[in-house]
Amino acid sequence: MRTTTSRSTGFSPFYLLYGQHPVFSFDAEEITWQTLDWHTVRTHDELIAMRARQISRRDATLEQAHERLRASRKRAIEDQAKRHKYQFDFADFEEGMYVWLRESRLDEIKGGKGEWTYAGPYIIHEKRPNGSFVLRELSGAILKGHVNIRRLRLFFFRPDNQTLHSPYKPGPEHDPNTSNPLSTLAASYAYRAEFGTK
Repeated sequence: MRTTTSRSTGFSPFYLLYGQHPVFSFDAEEITWQTLDWHTVRTHDELIAMRARQISRRDATLEQAHERLRASRKRAIEDQAKRHKYQFDFADFEEGMYVWLRESRLDEIKGGKGEWTYAGPYIIHEKRPNGSFVLRELSGAILKGHVNIRRLRLFFFRPDNQTLHSPYKPGPEHDPNTSNPLSTLAASYAYRAEFGTK
């Protein structure tokens, strides 16, 4: 029997289940206030009346325990959020770091449980003054637009190759100001001839 009083509800599981406190062996010798007068029951009507008293006491107790439990859980949640707010969020992103990009559009889509949660990996190309980031592909192609820091997660791969920063800089072929495809191709070959690719 689970007869220990719970700190969150203020009642024992036994009491919440049966509507009365358990009668132990030492209670057999000494009648306590915890028990109902079952020995006075002689007829069916008296039994129904006694059961009604038991149920009414239990229902009121359950409601009280429910409210205390809700208040206890709410305090625990608020305390957890207060003590560990953003504890597991990494925010020291810098240019050149490898990151995952969270597909936040999936939060609004029904049936997207099987979709990939993160895209990438990408490299942080630029950190803007307003706290947003511009990303680029591993090949150096710069992604259009910018992303919020809450959508980024650090990307880790095998320890032998582990590094937080990319050693490569994007070549001139990825300059968004370049519009001529032929000049872009020529600049790409010149860049690779000078710096090489790995």
